[in-house]
Amino acid sequence: MEILRKIQESLILWFARLTGVQKTVAGLLGAALVGGMIFLGFIGRSVDMAVLYSRLSPVDSFEIQQKLNRMGIPYQLSDKGTVIRVPKRQVYAMRMELADEGLPRHHGAGFDIFNHPSLTTTDFVQHVQYLQALQSELDRTIEEMSPIALARVSIVLPRRSVFLRDQTGAHASVLIRLKPGRSLDRDQVNGIVHLVANSVEGLTPANVTLVDNTGTILNRKRPGLVPGELTKAQLAYQSIVEHRLRKRIQTMLDQVLGEGQSVVRVNAALNFRRVEETRELFDPKGRALSEREKVREKSSGSRIIPVGVPGVLSNIPGPNGKVASPPLGPKNGAESRYAKKKDIEHYNVSHTMSHIVEPTGTVARISVSVLVNGRTQTVAGKKGETTVYEPRTPEEIASFTRIVQNAIGYDAARGDTVVVDSVPFVKPEPEPQKTKEELLAERLKPFTPLFVIFLAGLLVLIFTLFVLRPILKTMMVKSLPLPAQGPSNVPASVESQEEPLRSSKEEIARMTQEDPSQAAQVLRLWLKEK
Repeated sequence: MEILRKIQESLILWFARLTGVQKTVAGLLGAALVGGMIFLGFIGRSVDMAVLYSRLSPVDSFEIQQKLNRMGIPYQLSDKGTVIRVPKRQVYAMRMELADEGLPRHHGAGFDIFNHPSLTTTDFVQHVQYLQALQSELDRTIEEMSPIALARVSIVLPRRSVFLRDQTGAHASVLIRLKPGRSLDRDQVNGIVHLVANSVEGLTPANVTLVDNTGTILNRKRPGLVPGELTKAQLAYQSIVEHRLRKRIQTMLDQVLGEGQSVVRVNAALNFRRVEETRELFDPKGRALSEREKVREKSSGSRIIPVGVPGVLSNIPGPNGKVASPPLGPKNGAESRYAKKKDIEHYNVSHTMSHIVEPTGTVARISVSVLVNGRTQTVAGKKGETTVYEPRTPEEIASFTRIVQNAIGYDAARGDTVVVDSVPFVKPEPEPQKTKEELLAERLKPFTPLFVIFLAGLLVLIFTLFVLRPILKTMMVKSLPLPAQGPSNVPASVESQEEPLRSSKEEIARMTQEDPSQAAQVLRLWLKEK
């Protein structure tokens, strides 16, 4: 209370020191300020609020509130912060302003929508809600990657059919917006495609399309390599081979000619074909025994040789009831011998089977070009010294050619070529030397902004001390009423205030007796002026 009372007394004293015109202006300004506050309060209560966004995630709701606070836009929250309302006339402008910053990042609530199920939800509505929730969850997951500022996933699920041949797979498209200065490499693109494909049932990476905000397809299928076209890995390997050969040649020439006196370029044609060959060779002249079979039979002594009609007729009785016995052999009963011999041999034709896999990346052909700087001699003439260029001799060129051929493993059978030529090199023009002033300016260039800030602050300080301060002091002197030169207590007129103040003892004593507070203020002002 004491502080408030002092503030009130200070305000009353400050207002009493003002002139009539100043009091009028201060009163008008105060009335205008109070009226403006009342008007703004009334307008704020009567503003028609409209929905800016609904069904926001907590992260999006927080970011939008921060943006509205920075812009000074009034807003209202409802439904636990998922709905934000702003003045109706600013809805569309705010949506465009927030869309420029990628807000809101998520339109859906994700799978949180199923936390409060409803008994009246149909299968179709539940299917649509599931699809929206799945898309929102994929949006959030992809936006967690550092290069991505915004992601939108659209999924198309096929309708189930009772016919197997009518079954179709799911499809998905992903739209991303990258942060300024960021890009995606091939591995990150494949990661996003497989992330979406493995999150949806029946979706394959071949049915996922990834597009950036410029409309460029990032996972476009590369066509098959045409003859002569190399992959990224093959080009890198070819560059390594060429660099090794060039460095091998360049280091040798630098040791002989000096650094900067030769230029070497190598072109290596590599064979990246992968060949697997299976050969099976047969040699008709070469035979190998694979199987042998021998049979030997031998019989000695008499042998009864049956004679007659074989079969049943010889065993049927005749008319007299007797069976006719066939003769037992020759009449003389001579002896016979029996022998059997059988040899079987199997031979196979000899053959050779081989499986050959040729290595990839072999050198098919090497082409080398070498430029050698000639000699320069200074010749004294009538007009002074002149520089004369002399090319390398044929013997030197031939020597350099042999050196290069041995360094690269020259093979004329595969078509290697080596070209060495002597040409004059252009001397680089010397850079102009900078003056001391230019060197000093370059050194002071980083400190230029600080110097500008210091100079601006110094100018503001000089203006305040030598221009603004005297003006304020003059205004304060004019605003203080001085006592009149008489017995009355009426304040002096404006003309008397502008006259020089007289500091006599009698005047100070009289002013002290009449109005001690006013006398103290005058004395304080005089002390400041002195």
